[in-house]
Amino acid sequence: MKRVLLSGSRLTSFLFAVTLVFGISVLDRVTGYELSLSILYLAAIAYAAMSTGRTAFICCSIISVVPLYVEQAALANSSGWTASLALLNTAVRLFVYLFAGEVVLRLVESRRQAKALADELTQVNDHLRRAYSVLDKDVSAAGLLQASVLAAPRQPTRRVDIGICTMYAGPLGGDFADRGIVHDIVYACVADVAGRGTQAALFTTLLKYLLRDALQRGLRTATIADSLDESLRRILPENKFVTTFYVEVDSATGRAEYLNAGHPEGMLYRMATSQVELLTPTGPLLGCSYSVTGWNSANVQMGPGDVLVIYTDGATDSRDLNGDLLGQECIRQLTEDHAHLGAQEMADAIVSGILARTIPERRDDISVVCIKMVQNPDIEDPK
Repeated sequence: MKRVLLSGSRLTSFLFAVTLVFGISVLDRVTGYELSLSILYLAAIAYAAMSTGRTAFICCSIISVVPLYVEQAALANSSGWTASLALLNTAVRLFVYLFAGEVVLRLVESRRQAKALADELTQVNDHLRRAYSVLDKDVSAAGLLQASVLAAPRQPTRRVDIGICTMYAGPLGGDFADRGIVHDIVYACVADVAGRGTQAALFTTLLKYLLRDALQRGLRTATIADSLDESLRRILPENKFVTTFYVEVDSATGRAEYLNAGHPEGMLYRMATSQVELLTPTGPLLGCSYSVTGWNSANVQMGPGDVLVIYTDGATDSRDLNGDLLGQECIRQLTEDHAHLGAQEMADAIVSGILARTIPERRDDISVVCIKMVQNPDIEDPK
C-alpha cells in the first residue's frame, strides 16, 4: 500500500508540474493552437499509463485538456470563434490523448504478458528437460535390457559357424536376430518388426520366445512360420507385421533349409566360384491381418567355405553420404570382401562397412547374420 501511495504521489506531482509549467507550450506558440500536438502532455500521459494504469492516464488526459479549453475559449472571445468550435477542438485533443495512453497501456500490458509467458515457458522447459532426462535414462536402461534379453549365445559346431551383429538406430529397435542348436538342429533367424522404438522392441522380445517355443515343440521351417503367424495375428496391431528369414543347417551334410517370409533376399557366397546366389522369399509377411497365409521352405547345398548372409532391410535402406539408398549391391560387395573371415568377424565387418558409408540420422536398424561352413573342421576352430 505504501508503495502504491508513493508512486501515485510522484505521478501526481509530475502531472501538475507539467500542467503548470507547460500550460501554454512552446510548440503551441510556434505552430499555433489549431495545429499543436502538445508533445509534453503526451509524454505525461504515456508515463501515467506505464506507471499506474488506465485510471491515471485518463485523469492526466482530462487535466491536460483543461488549459487547452481555457485557451480555446479565450481565442473564441477574441477572434470570433464559437464556443462549440472550442469544445470540438478540446474533444478532439482529448480523444488523441486517450488513444495515445491506451496504446501505451496495451503495449505495457503486452510486454508484461509476454514476460510472464516467457517465465512460464522457461519453467515448462525446465520440467520437460528434467522429464526427458529421466526418460532418456529409462530408454537407455530398456535398450540394455533388450540387448540382454535378445543376446544369442554363441553355440558353434565344428562345421557350422554363425555370427550376429545388430546395430539399432536408437536405444531400442525392431530387429531380432537369433542362433542356436535345438534337438541337434543348427538354426539361425533374422526378423524385422515394422516400426521403431519401444513398441517394436517389445514385439522383438516376444518374437524370440515364440520362436524358441516353436522349436522346443519340434516345429520346423514352414510349420514354424504357421505357428508364428497365428500368434502374431492375435497380438500385433493392424499396422504391424514381421518379416523373417529362418534357416536350419545340417552340419554333417551342409544342407540348408530356409524360409523367407517377405524378408530381403539372402546372399549365399560360394567360396569355390566367388559367386553370390540370392535366396528369394518363399512366403508372405507374418502377422499381417490382410496378408494371405501359406509358407514353403526351400533347400540349398552349402560347401566348405560357403557363407550365407541374411540381414534386415536397414542394411540396404539406410542412406549413404549422398542421400541415396545403399542398396543390395553394397551388401554384395561387403560380402565378397569379407568372406575369408570367420562368421562373427564377417558380420561385424559388414555392419562396420555399412556404418562407414552412412550418417547416423539416415540409418535404420541393422542386423546381419553370417552362417559359414567351416572349410577344414579338423584344423579350424570357429571359436
